[in-house]
Amino acid sequence: MRCLAHHRRGTSLAVLLLTLVALAGCHSPTTGVQKSGKTAGELSAMAAEALGGLEGTVLVAAPATGRLLAAVNSRLAFEQSFPPGSAIKPFSALAALAAGRISLDWRHRCQGGMRDDTGNLLCSHPQIDHPLGLDGALAYSCNDYFLALGERLSQPAFHDYLRRFGFGMRTGVNAVEWPGRIAPGDDRLRGAIGEGAGLLVTPVQLLRAYLGVVTGGRLCRPHLGDVTPVECRAVHPAIPEPHRRAIIEGMRGVVDYGTAAQTGLASSEKQVFGKTGTATASNGFRRHGWFVGFTTDRGNGIPAPSEIELGVVVFLRRGTGAEAAAVAARLLRARVSLQPITVATVSHPLPGEKVRVALRGAVRELPLEDYVTGVVLAENGREREREALRSQAVVARTFALGNRGRHAGDGYDLCSTTHCQRFAILAGAATSQAARAVAATAGEVLREPSGGVAEVYYHAACGGRTSSIASVWGVRAAPSWLRGVSDPLCLGRQDRRWEDRLTREQIEQALRTDPATRTIGRLRRLTISDNDPAGRAVSLTIDGDRRVRLPAWDFKLILGRTLGWNVLKSTLFELIQDRNGYVFRGRGLGHGLGLCQDGSHELARRGRSYRQILNHYFPGAVLRAEIAGQSAVPALRLIPASYQTQPSDDRRILRHGNVRWVVSPGLAPGQLERLRRILERARRDLSTRTGREIDPPLEIHLHPTTTAFIAASGQSGYAAGAFEPRRTGAPGRIDLQPPGILARRGLLESTLRHELVHAALDHLNRGTPRWLHEGLALHFTGEGPALAAQLKSTPIRIEELERQLRATHGHQRSRALYAQAWREVDRLLRVHGEPALWEMAINAGRSGGI
Repeated sequence: MRCLAHHRRGTSLAVLLLTLVALAGCHSPTTGVQKSGKTAGELSAMAAEALGGLEGTVLVAAPATGRLLAAVNSRLAFEQSFPPGSAIKPFSALAALAAGRISLDWRHRCQGGMRDDTGNLLCSHPQIDHPLGLDGALAYSCNDYFLALGERLSQPAFHDYLRRFGFGMRTGVNAVEWPGRIAPGDDRLRGAIGEGAGLLVTPVQLLRAYLGVVTGGRLCRPHLGDVTPVECRAVHPAIPEPHRRAIIEGMRGVVDYGTAAQTGLASSEKQVFGKTGTATASNGFRRHGWFVGFTTDRGNGIPAPSEIELGVVVFLRRGTGAEAAAVAARLLRARVSLQPITVATVSHPLPGEKVRVALRGAVRELPLEDYVTGVVLAENGREREREALRSQAVVARTFALGNRGRHAGDGYDLCSTTHCQRFAILAGAATSQAARAVAATAGEVLREPSGGVAEVYYHAACGGRTSSIASVWGVRAAPSWLRGVSDPLCLGRQDRRWEDRLTREQIEQALRTDPATRTIGRLRRLTISDNDPAGRAVSLTIDGDRRVRLPAWDFKLILGRTLGWNVLKSTLFELIQDRNGYVFRGRGLGHGLGLCQDGSHELARRGRSYRQILNHYFPGAVLRAEIAGQSAVPALRLIPASYQTQPSDDRRILRHGNVRWVVSPGLAPGQLERLRRILERARRDLSTRTGREIDPPLEIHLHPTTTAFIAASGQSGYAAGAFEPRRTGAPGRIDLQPPGILARRGLLESTLRHELVHAALDHLNRGTPRWLHEGLALHFTGEGPALAAQLKSTPIRIEELERQLRATHGHQRSRALYAQAWREVDRLLRVHGEPALWEMAINAGRSGGI
């Protein structure tokens, strides 16, 4: 890292953040002598200005040495202690991990927290319908998660862990200091979320402890001014690197989408991660707020300890954690004077390329690169990952060149709506980020192997797999880069599930507006005719006065024109008929073709370059850098790849008969052989019971973490495994939670046997009802009696059971439905016997039912 004096862009770009980084990095790591940059007094003045008239303190420190670069209101910072509130939660999690009370895969479904006389134990985040992992729990500061964690963690173990990081004792800062407090006998649940008078910390203690976490367990004595030598010690035992990374991942979520998302910290030129906290004062009156944050270069992935540039703690009396984070944001934005960069003034490397675009009723002719900047702003302007923005720029440029002249009959090339590409002219920091992404990819275009401009598309969220242009728009000869790829990371960014309930009258009203469907008359039945490999509806059958089979995308457009474009956000949906009409339950946003913006964000966040992102979404296309339409550098051919056939995370594919095992690094020795033996025993057992050779083609994915399982399968964390039906020419797919976790819980064999039943029935007969699938699977594993004994419920009709099993429910409701399915199967077994029931299941639907 260079000092500010040698990295100056001019006074107009004298961003305080770079000043802070210079103070943190431009000194000798052993002497702490400052070489250049603002003085500590000047920086403290800026911090005081950011604090404004609020009562509180701000500390800024250099992680490598513990030197305090700014200190506002030192009496509050060093001489008074307060409950830490949610700022203690990373330490609660680390203590539970160290004690073996939770694992990194542990998940918990929020029940809203716990009510007490203050109400401070209740959760304030939005309702979340899926179990939270550690990252999400930290990001949303979920009290319910940490109360459940506190039930597992003994108070002595928690307090011992806190003392490792210096809580309850003086830090040794060269100023008058208070030691804080760790009191035995305090409520351990309240302690896990930092409430009550039993745990009190000073701001300098909290900052030092956090510095110890993010640097991997290095605690330095904080000091004002120059102190020689620097005193540091290692936390013992050390923090395992996976634990450190998990905490930082959660702290990134705080800024990106959690409790500090509204502060603007996510848009800083430096990457900022941190933790908020709001607590009741130790006297039980009023509340106060905390924010502890860190900066690093906006790269990809979790920063190494040496890459963390500075730490900031903000404490506010009579404030909240979000308000404390806002002070930090003001500090990091102080005295910024960015010159606005508009689309009209961006330099461009393609002087011969112009685009005529219709904007607000007028036609504007712009250089191609200026137009691309405006598209990146309009289509993905909230994106902050550099490599994701660059991939967006390449695709937007390629689309513009490939579709120039699309509106030639109207006197321009492209419109500024989603029919072509949205386009905007804006000024400010967002514009500068878009402009930098465009400049970094200057002239780069995706082309066909033959040299023509590649046909490309992009969308917001694919829902787990992009689609083929053949299934979405009926193109017969789909190029390799538009045939769809697996994209499990799309599911990891945000929950894109949606549900639309439409009455028959609403659907009929929309259908009457289109020539293809206006003669259908009264709607009697609506069904999905077929799905593509991504699970999207390809076509629907509409039964009325006449029957029409309609492409699903056309159906979406017809409804959108009449009922609003927010209806049916994608064609990745299931269709359920109810008494009032139809329920569409789906996920994803957009047509699903080409680049997925949610997925590209996650790929960039995990360290992929924009070329690797383009490689993933457009396998077989060729990336060229061009000037005025001529190739300027040798073409870079993108190697075809996907998560399934050529994993990018070092997974291996091992074949054994009809089974392909997709194995992640770290699988315990002998574990795969054990799994193969279990599957082979189950296969022989099922063959004997059914009287048929059971050997369906399978691809079994052994995931390294529960998070990876959730991202790949779309299931909640409570599911042990998941089966995805086979597609044309492809094997069925089984996703498993980490085998080590399943083995410890005694679920390894039963999970494989359960999923094998689904795979076998899918292979032999795709018409087997869902309730029969589940009931026979529970019978084959032997889990049915115990499950039914646990869950007493009122029997429901088979038709209703089938309908509900095809819908999405929480854990308990799903278990109750599975128990009911097993009861039905058990009844049939007693009447017909097992061989006959398997035969009925294999032939179900072929002769009118079961």
